[in-house]
Amino acid sequence: METEKLDRPIAFSCPECGGALKPGPHTQLKEYSCHIGHRFGAAELLEAQAEGVEKGVNVAIRMLNEQAEFARQMIEGARDAPLDNGLVYWQRLQAQAEEQIEVLQHFSISVLSSVPKPFCPASGSSHNASLVGDERCRVRK
Repeated sequence: METEKLDRPIAFSCPECGGALKPGPHTQLKEYSCHIGHRFGAAELLEAQAEGVEKGVNVAIRMLNEQAEFARQMIEGARDAPLDNGLVYWQRLQAQAEEQIEVLQHFSISVLSSVPKPFCPASGSSHNASLVGDERCRVRK
């Protein structure tokens, strides 16, 4: 399967509501806000994006697992049927779903777990932005 190169996004999406984010006033620390008032510092936006990717991968794994189970049930039904009734189709679907789960689990373990923590200029260290007490690291409203 050939993948096309993606165009650069016109704007970033708000992790809370999905609306477009615009850069805030030009200050020393980058800040973004959406049209309904959600605000994010750069570190928090990066963390929210990583969480969104992880959530999306987990949803895909769950759906593929359900698809594999559905195929298993259809295979059992097809075996009891007097005709072929698509047995090969369901076996192929089950195998594909299980292979895709394996790929996504590998991606989740090797890529998502290696995403670096955002750097906080206020503390001079990398950390989970949601645990920071310093408002300069976490500006969400």
